[in-house]
Amino acid sequence: RDTGWRPGEILSITPFNILDEYKAISTTSSFDSFSKKIKNSIKTTKKGSKYKIGFLSDFTYSLLKDICSTIEYDKYVFEDEYGIIPTSKHMLNIFHRSLDSIGIDSEGRPQYSLRTTFMTNISNTMSKDKVMLLMGHKQWRECYDKRTAEDLIKNFKTM
Repeated sequence: RDTGWRPGEILSITPFNILDEYKAISTTSSFDSFSKKIKNSIKTTKKGSKYKIGFLSDFTYSLLKDICSTIEYDKYVFEDEYGIIPTSKHMLNIFHRSLDSIGIDSEGRPQYSLRTTFMTNISNTMSKDKVMLLMGHKQWRECYDKRTAEDLIKNFKTM
């Protein structure tokens, strides 16, 4: 929700990736759910960004620091005590259970809906260049931009 990162990029986070001074994270890797291995690239490495950056809310930063205080510096934040990192399918099940538990219909809501919401929200306040940097894109991707006509009108009024 805070970063717009893909699930595999989130799964590759270690305490090393946290930039405390900025309450930010960065990565150059991602978890591949098919091979069940960390790869030293993100999805867009070949045609987009070689790294991802993200800024965390105070709440998310606090949760992440709490988790990191219980693990070794070189371990992945979301790996279990046996060194197993959950697959995207497992994370999707957790995501849906979480939505259902707070009364949000999970039907048809992939984890990528958080990525879409993230880009839509930051597109209302940031330049296209900054949005593309945070998304890890080299070109604008309309499929993630769900701003309404009212959102666009508000943007014009503040220019």
